[in-house]
Amino acid sequence: MAFPTDPLDVRTELFLSGNWIDVSGDVMVAQGVQISKPRANESSKLATAAQCRFRLRNDNQQYDPDYAGSPYYGVLGRNTPVRVGVRTARSTFSRTNANGWAQTDTGQTWLHAWNGGNGLPDFPENGGKGHHILTGAGQYRMSWLAGFQQRDVDIAATVHVPVTTVTGANLEPLNLLMRFADLGNYIMLRALVSPTGEYRIGVRYVKAGAETNLLTDLGTGITLAPTTQDVRMRVLLEGQQVRFKAWVAGTPEPYDWLGYVQSEAMPQAAGSVGIRSGVAGGNTNVPVTFDYDDLDVRSPRFFGEIASITPRNDRSDHNRWADVEAAGVFRRLQQGATPVLSTLKRAYLQAETNAPVAYWPCEDGREATSAASAIDGVDPMQITQGKINFASNGEFACSADMLALNNGTLWGVVPSYPSGAGMVRFLVSFPATGLADGEALATIHTSGDISRWRLTWHTGGALKLMWFDRAVVYVGDSGAIGFNMVDKNVLLQIDLSQQGGNIRWRIATLEPGAGVGLTGGPGTVNGRTLGRVTDVYIGPDMDVAGVGIGHVAVQPAVTDLFDFAQQLAAYNGEEAYTRAGRLSVENGFYLGSYRGAFGQTEVWTKLGPQRPKVFLDLLEDVARADNGVFYENRGSIDGTYRTYPSLLHQDVRIAFDYTAGQLSDVPAPVNDDQALVNDFTATRTNGSSYRLTKTTGRLSTKPPQEGGVGTYDASEEFNVWVDSIAKDIAAWRLHLGTDESPRYPTVSINLANPRVAANTTLCAQVRDANIADRITIANFKPDLIDLLILGYTETLKPFEHSFTFNCRPGAAWDTATVGGVGVKADATNSTLATAITATATTFTVVTAAGSARWIDSATYGAEFPIRIKVGGEEMRVTAISGTTNTQTFTVIRSVNGITKSHAAGAAVQLARPAIVAGGVKV
Repeated sequence: MAFPTDPLDVRTELFLSGNWIDVSGDVMVAQGVQISKPRANESSKLATAAQCRFRLRNDNQQYDPDYAGSPYYGVLGRNTPVRVGVRTARSTFSRTNANGWAQTDTGQTWLHAWNGGNGLPDFPENGGKGHHILTGAGQYRMSWLAGFQQRDVDIAATVHVPVTTVTGANLEPLNLLMRFADLGNYIMLRALVSPTGEYRIGVRYVKAGAETNLLTDLGTGITLAPTTQDVRMRVLLEGQQVRFKAWVAGTPEPYDWLGYVQSEAMPQAAGSVGIRSGVAGGNTNVPVTFDYDDLDVRSPRFFGEIASITPRNDRSDHNRWADVEAAGVFRRLQQGATPVLSTLKRAYLQAETNAPVAYWPCEDGREATSAASAIDGVDPMQITQGKINFASNGEFACSADMLALNNGTLWGVVPSYPSGAGMVRFLVSFPATGLADGEALATIHTSGDISRWRLTWHTGGALKLMWFDRAVVYVGDSGAIGFNMVDKNVLLQIDLSQQGGNIRWRIATLEPGAGVGLTGGPGTVNGRTLGRVTDVYIGPDMDVAGVGIGHVAVQPAVTDLFDFAQQLAAYNGEEAYTRAGRLSVENGFYLGSYRGAFGQTEVWTKLGPQRPKVFLDLLEDVARADNGVFYENRGSIDGTYRTYPSLLHQDVRIAFDYTAGQLSDVPAPVNDDQALVNDFTATRTNGSSYRLTKTTGRLSTKPPQEGGVGTYDASEEFNVWVDSIAKDIAAWRLHLGTDESPRYPTVSINLANPRVAANTTLCAQVRDANIADRITIANFKPDLIDLLILGYTETLKPFEHSFTFNCRPGAAWDTATVGGVGVKADATNSTLATAITATATTFTVVTAAGSARWIDSATYGAEFPIRIKVGGEEMRVTAISGTTNTQTFTVIRSVNGITKSHAAGAAVQLARPAIVAGGVKV
């Protein structure tokens, strides 16, 4: 039997001592498992951690972290990983059938397909195994569950490979099928064993019979041998992300995933699950039989870490339990308040080639007495004379506030490294005035017979490099090179390298965001040796003031000026989708993406420079500027960034029918001002502001006595690339803030409701629904209720699986694509020419001069019928005659149940006009 006749099969596991331990039997059923992914309303913070609460039976104190007698002593406690899933299908292949696998343990029926061989006799079930018999090379066998529907799925199964040596060509055991629609449309975890004996896994999807490789086969580290013939694999499919792992059956399941791939190209609709077996052409092991066991299919519900575990007992001390509260990874990420590294500092510290041998970021606090080194074992830069103003120059977005010279000198010693080259780089903020001709910016000491290199500033912003021998005798110079370093912020680079018996030098500068740098040289010092850089002085003569300095780096080789060009620009102009992914990888947290439909042209907001901020605050900045959302995954310790285009005009995830008795509560529309904003100002960080106001209509800024609601103003700052994007954001936020759709704050459903449980498609839709998905309710109001999910709470008990979705109106996001099918822009300034009765089916509409008229049915017949709204009554227009601004409408009245008469001059509008979405890509 199935839920709710049988109890809901909730699997709760803890990762302890290197293995996933199933504690489901100890979860106390009265409390069940409570899960929440909160955003209660539109004003809630985006980065809110999911929560999971349950109570464990603790009779033997095994779940007491402080009890030394617990088998989990020392491993159970804060941040112990937790995963929760609902088992939706399972097969232990315990039946005996000669002609095909019959039913799963959970009651689903198997279907089969094959090429070659003997048909259904090649699918026997016996001995606690399901078998695929392949009689020849180039054959396949496929088995899948009839009528099963699940979009996001966690599948694990075990296979026995009957040989220890693969000959001729690959064997393909345990290819797990997901979102299986038919033989020509599905996603597949493709596993193979090559003639080398290595198990390898990749990901494919099949569409209309054509197979596409999403991820080339990865090695698993498992080699076929007598002890590794039984292998277990797990695949997790969430949204547009696939993760997988493999391990030898009977050994602990690893925590980490072996591989990962994401693609918006893969099928997104729910489908069945199954197993495919294959033998490549040329294989000589045939006939071969693959044995399958312990197929476990789950709907992932929660993945996180224990935030608290509290052992409790009653007064008798006979009843013991432990209350567990787990949280998604956002909770841990939010604990720290340390900003992420500035973009240039991260670039130097994570350089994979030519890493600096000495590096002083110069991002120290105002009270600093030296410039700290960012490399272990390297001493700070010391102030040798005069004064340095720390944290007083903020001209570079790629850096925290840097120091400024105030007639002081800094000295840094460079550790030994192989001689032959040296590249010294640092940021310089040159003032508009205040520098005198010949003032020295830096002195570099080297170990060769040319031992001193002196960089000086000259009138008009020219730079000169001078060199001296070991006796500090002048040898030569570059001459004053016209760099025009006046009121400029640049990365300054001095290249020095030994070229045979000569030294090659070069000076180069690059402004943040520039596509071209400036170069002085290269030049040559003949017959001399360089050695290596031994130390660096900044402001060596104690006479430079007002110059900002930062990120002094010495690198052992000479490389391209543009090495860190993106980081120097603080990724200014980077697209939101790209920044979200890059930030997550840089901070040890994988944030996948959920994008719009495959083939859809997505326009992402370009962002401004990334300044040092706390990691999740940076992600919040991305989402707010891009109108996207991000949330934690339910089957892995990762997250998803859902792009703005994916939220627009999206397919319906759950289609409720009120009259079918599916909802737990009667929907309650709320007409309030919680999300009302009719006066919005968007400000670009360090840029201009745009203020847009709604001055007409029911939600306008007009006083209530004049037909408006008064002023509801709001303002926000957005880190976007150029000012015009802020204007676009202001328009979109004003659109959302003046949406007249009523709010339905919550929608509740219990999958144990017999009317719901009988609808397996609806149950799958509800389990699969996630943050920002679209849901609709039909047959409650005349109009379809259209909502987007903000968050939800979920209760899992033996005979209850209930959801309460927190929602916002969704109609405002149902946008149109210019030129799209069925897209109609609303007419403006159209009114009834005369009053009409409640039953009139023809009437005259007048459109003001200078405004576009309505289309006529003689010319645009394929566009009819059209739904219009007059005074709250919706009508279906079957024909419009006339090609001037005065036209005759033929209509069907009261399509939304409203019947009334209308006065002359009443506005005539489309019932659902097209909304042109923002997202200007400059």
